[in-house]
Amino acid sequence: MFPWLFNYAPQYQLPWSGNWAQTIDPDTSFFSSIKPGAGVGEIERKATDVASYGSQLGWLAEILLANDVDERGVPTVSAEDVASARLKLRTAYKKIRQIKEQNQADVRQSALTALERLRKSDPAGYSLVLRMAALEAPAAEASGALTSATKAIARRNRTSP
Repeated sequence: MFPWLFNYAPQYQLPWSGNWAQTIDPDTSFFSSIKPGAGVGEIERKATDVASYGSQLGWLAEILLANDVDERGVPTVSAEDVASARLKLRTAYKKIRQIKEQNQADVRQSALTALERLRKSDPAGYSLVLRMAALEAPAAEASGALTSATKAIARRNRTSP
């Protein structure tokens, strides 16, 4: 086309016809809706990556039905299936326990990092938090709920000015 005829060949841009991009990523996962008292959504998501709820329930059902027989006296679940289910359940249990322990370590580290940031940015607020924690510490120490790292931090803070 000749450059001087551009007026006779206009380009129209209707809505949604241009160069655009939109990321649509709603958080529709089941795990984000877990109530805080019922469990930790992140742990639940990782646990179902190890084994889905359905497979975990299936393994438990096979183990529970190990001694069950139908009306003809035939075992409901074979001994091989029960042994396989036990092995799978043990393996999943160990992996999920490791996930929970790692999550606890991550939460503790996050708390320590947050306390350190608070100490540097707001010494008065840091002292207030420590005093509040000291009020709860005797009961927690008596119940054995404090870890050695938490106890070390509490001792260090009691001796610091």
